[in-house]
Amino acid sequence: MKLLKQTNVWSCLPTSLAMVLDKPIAEIIAKLGHDGSEILYPDLGEPLKRRSFSIQEIIDIVLVFYGYALVPIDACPHSGPTEDRTTAVYKIDAARARFLYYLEMRGIMIGVNRNRIRHAVAWDPDTSRIYDPNGTIYGIDKLMVESLWIPFRINKINNHII
Repeated sequence: MKLLKQTNVWSCLPTSLAMVLDKPIAEIIAKLGHDGSEILYPDLGEPLKRRSFSIQEIIDIVLVFYGYALVPIDACPHSGPTEDRTTAVYKIDAARARFLYYLEMRGIMIGVNRNRIRHAVAWDPDTSRIYDPNGTIYGIDKLMVESLWIPFRINKINNHII
């Protein structure tokens, strides 16, 4: 995997996708149709005031333009109205084993970094490292992982959904 550096602080998601699919960042941004810079919430600080990007936009372009479905794998699946451990779908050891299995696949990893900011990065199973759009490469222990979004090639796509 090639490490790519995000063009601004709010573009970690499309930059992570570019790394996972081995595509230029400019191509991903062009397919999205915007650069995420629009100010929607002027009372908030950077980067929260920006439009940024939604995983739903990423799902759309990956499906329509590249022929992949993005499959989300939660690090700690739960059910019920809260996200505490009392609603866990799997026991802790089973959840860990399940997630380790999926870490054998390349994908976009979403989690919370050490600055307590939600962040998207690229996961490379060949090196067992995170390729962070901020320009660094590090181990998985540096991110509180919420999910891994794995691209799976599909046979047929519908170009009329967006």
